[in-house]
Amino acid sequence: MGQTNAEPDNETVILLLTTHRQCGPILVPVKVIRESPGWLTVQNRLLGKLPPDQGIENLEICNEIILLSDSFSDSEIHRRFARKGVSMKDFLKSPSDELLSLQIRPFIDRQMDKMLKLAIQCDIPVYADGGSPRLYPETNLLLTPNPADPWFCFTKTTEGSNNILEIYQDEVKIGLNSAGNKIVCHKPCWFRAGNRLLHFEEGFDGKKLEPFLKKAVILIPAQAEKKYFETFIMKTLRTGQVRAEGFSVKIVNPSRRMELSAELDWQNRAVLVVFFRYGEKRIMSGKSQKTFIDLKMEGTDVVFYKTERQGVWENGVISDCLSMGLVKLNENTLGLPGASGVGNLDLYRIAEWLNSHARELQNHGIVICTDRSPLNFFTGSISDDIRVEPGEDWFDVKAVVYVGDLEVPFIQLRHYILEGIREFPLPGGQIVILPREWFTRYSDLFYFAEVIDHNLRLHLHHGQIIRELDAPQNSDPKNNLMLPGQDYAKPAVAPALLNATLRPYQLEGLQWLMFLHEYRFGGCLADDMGLGKTIQALALLLTCNNEVHPASLIVMPASLIHNWRNEIRRFAPSLSILEHIGNQRMSSTGFFSSIDVILTTYGTLRNDLELLLTYRFYYIILDESQVIKNPAAQISRAVCQLKSERRLVLTGTPVENSLSDLWSQMQFLNPGLLGPLAAFQKRYGSLRGQAESTLITRSEASEPAVNQDSLTASERVKRLVAPFIMRRTKSEVEPDLPPLTLEEWYCEMTDDQSSRYEEEKSAVRNEVLQQLETGETSETSLMILKALIRLRQVANHPCLVDPGYTGGSGKFEEIIRIAEALNVEGHKTLIFSSFVKHLQLIAGYFNREGIPYSMLIGATTKREDVIVKFQKDPTCQFFLISLKAGGAGLNLTEAGYVMLLDPWWNPAAELQAINRAHRIGQDKKVIAYKFITSGTIEEKMLVLQQKKQFLSDAFVPAGNPLKDLSREEIREMFG
Repeated sequence: MGQTNAEPDNETVILLLTTHRQCGPILVPVKVIRESPGWLTVQNRLLGKLPPDQGIENLEICNEIILLSDSFSDSEIHRRFARKGVSMKDFLKSPSDELLSLQIRPFIDRQMDKMLKLAIQCDIPVYADGGSPRLYPETNLLLTPNPADPWFCFTKTTEGSNNILEIYQDEVKIGLNSAGNKIVCHKPCWFRAGNRLLHFEEGFDGKKLEPFLKKAVILIPAQAEKKYFETFIMKTLRTGQVRAEGFSVKIVNPSRRMELSAELDWQNRAVLVVFFRYGEKRIMSGKSQKTFIDLKMEGTDVVFYKTERQGVWENGVISDCLSMGLVKLNENTLGLPGASGVGNLDLYRIAEWLNSHARELQNHGIVICTDRSPLNFFTGSISDDIRVEPGEDWFDVKAVVYVGDLEVPFIQLRHYILEGIREFPLPGGQIVILPREWFTRYSDLFYFAEVIDHNLRLHLHHGQIIRELDAPQNSDPKNNLMLPGQDYAKPAVAPALLNATLRPYQLEGLQWLMFLHEYRFGGCLADDMGLGKTIQALALLLTCNNEVHPASLIVMPASLIHNWRNEIRRFAPSLSILEHIGNQRMSSTGFFSSIDVILTTYGTLRNDLELLLTYRFYYIILDESQVIKNPAAQISRAVCQLKSERRLVLTGTPVENSLSDLWSQMQFLNPGLLGPLAAFQKRYGSLRGQAESTLITRSEASEPAVNQDSLTASERVKRLVAPFIMRRTKSEVEPDLPPLTLEEWYCEMTDDQSSRYEEEKSAVRNEVLQQLETGETSETSLMILKALIRLRQVANHPCLVDPGYTGGSGKFEEIIRIAEALNVEGHKTLIFSSFVKHLQLIAGYFNREGIPYSMLIGATTKREDVIVKFQKDPTCQFFLISLKAGGAGLNLTEAGYVMLLDPWWNPAAELQAINRAHRIGQDKKVIAYKFITSGTIEEKMLVLQQKKQFLSDAFVPAGNPLKDLSREEIREMFG
């Protein structure tokens, strides 16, 4: 900052240097108005804080200055310094000289020093009081941010010594004994010289100026030299520079070093103030003083010892610091780039830098000081020594941390790392600022590890954490486990008894499954719908079936029993199967060991849990494993109790609503992989709202684990589960699939339908909004869901809620029009709806028109028959399917068209419906129509799908979002 000579515009705040009748020079903040170019008019003195509507620049600083001024008002001086019972009038009339000089004036000087430094900081003008309300330019006092340099010049004569004081401001000599010059503050010292207001380095006392304001030269008689030099001059040398002529001058070359003082500057930034020490002399880097003078009396002789500053050396050692990453903030200060101005956070960064560069700093002879720092932090080197010793199915982690020469057991950091506490206390009172990267690198280690004999132990399935430790390990092959993207043990070969040719990505899937099989890990095969998860699982069972082992259990929704039965008969007929379902199922497990595969449903498993707990299965495979997404559900707890040698789950959507879905399935596959549920939710629950990237694919998992400090929380979850999840999307196998086209088909309501929709919306809107304000959460959610369903039904066709309705439906007419066109063209078409009534409405039309069709809903008893009819009967061109009954587990590649009659929250459900046709084996282009009624709840649901897509982007498509909707979003839905 240069010199300040700011002229205020219109109304502003300035400081007025005036004189108090008893206390001497004081600063008064006043408000002024610019009357015409060149002069100002004082309005009033400012007391108390300014209101924010005054339009004053730097309002916060101005208020701070006003409060400092108020602190030495007459009333405050009386309150602070008067004896009890003495009135303010009597006290201020004649305060004692001792009280004034020793207490009152030093207090005022300190407050004025703060005011003037704030004025420099914000370019607040300072004017001298001329006794008139008008202030002219010549009374504007120039402030400079740099302190003035005092030089004491001594010349030896035959009569004695001459003493002259010279003052320099930015290398310009200032005359001391000019008229109007006066000392404004003594300590800290501020001095008015003409139209300049100078200040000096801390410690310089204005009393040293007083003799020279009247005399240019002070003569020291020869007989008084010894006493004068031993008293006044010895003290003077500590706060000023000296030139001496006619005296003995000896050049000294003391040891020298740089000192970096960790402090907070006036902006609350952590900085390193640069000092250079020459022997016992210490000087700030930017100070212009080039020499140090020490005075000693050797008999009757006065000897000056002179030390020259070494500019080349000083610049060189500063350059060394800059090469280590520091930046120069000003002539006196170094710091790190990007300071936040948050004191402790900046201090942490400084401490971490000092720790990491401790040896380099020591090699350069640089000393670190923390006596002016708010934190007494350790500035030496910090390192860790971590070693991993593999056990039978675990890793033991043995580690220590070295803080300088002190050895700290690694386990002592556990609480600090998990709680995010940077400050670790040492026995001697110092504080170690733990490196920020440790909180990422070691967080999972401390979170998942068990403490055994003061060491940490991780299960084998946490090998990914071990890999990221980058610790020295022995050659045990377990150390190479869990390297995503590696060659999994052996190349996969399709089993001879498999009646199918596996595609390359399916062979890769089998290879991965065999890798998990070898090390007894559980895995989640999460390929997109239609990519052949079933056939990969059957290939695994056939590959492992050459050994004698117990039966394997496959659990699925009831609707998929026939699909698994048919797939096994078609692709793996050598596997014997038993369907443990229905009223005729066995009441004991005695026959299980003679069977290869037992098929059952989630409902049957829950009912027969006690029976199934008596048998240890070879494999337990859960199909559509999102069924166990709720960890608290009875079925989730039930499957986790089952006993087996190995486990596998198949699903296209391992995460629907939250990461608890993923935790539940991983807990079944590899218990303990993600830690206890409550801790997992606390640690990773915030990820529900983050848009990071897609669920881990093999290509992502193969990337090297570098820069652990940059990993987000969601990326850490991904890396933990990556070895146990394989997911390939259709885009990865696009060459194997024909194109897919999805069109949104907007339909206009008929007049009757529009009127009915508005009536329905008005009927529910006020009730919903009132319930939002006063109702219980569970009751509110249920009510909103019912209201939304009614509005959706009216948007489809009002007769879905009112059988007596006789008007038309714009969407129904469009559906029929397109269906008739597809029928004439001979295309097989799947028609999906969330509402069975809607399907029945379409079916009624087909019946009246004599159009053959199949229909699959929850009440369908002969499920396989209706599927075969659509697949085999060339005249049956339409398959009406409810989303709940047929959204998964069907292979309907005969269809080339898909009609989605009513969109719903979850885009995954729609995708699953489309995937009934667009899957491996499809040889036709697939076209999907998504029907949307304009101006209704359906349009708003599309917007909501996009807003709630973050979880889909981060992991897999989202599910029912009702519990995630804000009140504002709900109001908008009914707006």
